[in-house]
Amino acid sequence: MIEFPVLNNFYYKDELDASTSEIIYTKQSFNLLGDTMDDNLKKNLKCKAFQDLMEIHNDSGLKFINKNSTKKYYLKITRYRRGKTLLLKDDNFNFVYKLLDGDRKKLVIDIKNQSCGNYRYFTGDFEFIPKEITIP
Repeated sequence: MIEFPVLNNFYYKDELDASTSEIIYTKQSFNLLGDTMDDNLKKNLKCKAFQDLMEIHNDSGLKFINKNSTKKYYLKITRYRRGKTLLLKDDNFNFVYKLLDGDRKKLVIDIKNQSCGNYRYFTGDFEFIPKEITIP
């Protein structure tokens, strides 16, 4: 079971370069298109998600992938900026976990260790290849 909260978190390089530690000028660039099978599994298995805990209303849903299988997911560009470069980087589970306070850390561990059918919660790292895309 994989949760993709960061797929809504790809930013254009010029926006990130213009940011300071006080002000970050970034806006959502992608939407993850839904998958009916994943939505039904989440509903039927009643799996908890990190997004629910963090009250993220821009739900990209849980993705259920069986061992040694492949599945394609598609992103829809919502901020198409011709000639600009998108950065594809994952914040990863551990980075976000370290930002939380003690009470929320316990809730995140409960989500990580939950029994959700035959699926385990993925907390590894994603690597995007390529890491940057210049929009034609």
